[in-house]
Amino acid sequence: MKKPCSLLSGIAFFFAGCEKEGPIPLPQGTFTATSITENLPIHGFTKNGAIAGSKTINRILDDYDNYIPESWDLSFTSVEIPEGQIRIQDSFIEYTFMSELLKYDYTRNDDLLFLEMQDSITITASYSDYYIQLFNTLNVYPLPEFSEYYVPTPTGFYAVSRYKDKRYIEIIDENTLRMHFTRHLYVVNYTTTYQTFWILPVELNNYFRETGYAAIKEGDAVLVKEFEIEYRSK
Repeated sequence: MKKPCSLLSGIAFFFAGCEKEGPIPLPQGTFTATSITENLPIHGFTKNGAIAGSKTINRILDDYDNYIPESWDLSFTSVEIPEGQIRIQDSFIEYTFMSELLKYDYTRNDDLLFLEMQDSITITASYSDYYIQLFNTLNVYPLPEFSEYYVPTPTGFYAVSRYKDKRYIEIIDENTLRMHFTRHLYVVNYTTTYQTFWILPVELNNYFRETGYAAIKEGDAVLVKEFEIEYRSK
């Protein structure tokens, strides 16, 4: 009779182990950035795959530093805790970044909150279809849908882009949130002396997809910096 008892005990233990805990309740209140929980090394990709070794990556970074004026303050490598807060309400989420208050509608999928801004943002830049498709391929979640239009001036016109910002927040527990970020440095003709650089955007709240490298143009390269910032309730 020992064997059946052991078998029944094993079955009971199996189902107890399979019992799934309920979802984390939606956190409420204000969350402040407190720490960088992940800060991965820079890695690079060409159309043929990952760039092996650090020599080529370091050379591209040196060329980029020489290309960008110091006054622009566009560091690709340094990661700092932002001065920002996330405030979660029942019907919307507010995100304060660099003293600007942004309001988002949201949906929830398991422990991930998908945010979309209620109002459109206008920026004095235009993005080609290629770059939008490229970054949609390199990242797990699609970029906002950019629409380009022209602003008339006394001497002609200039192009601007309009979009609704999207963000993604991971719920760790009732007191902890995390936002994962990537930075992309797109290098045109990375094997030559005459390189040009393009970034969209400096910080992108998204998850990088390594299998997207095939979308990179022949002769170009993309450097990727990934990090994660933790927000905790007061």
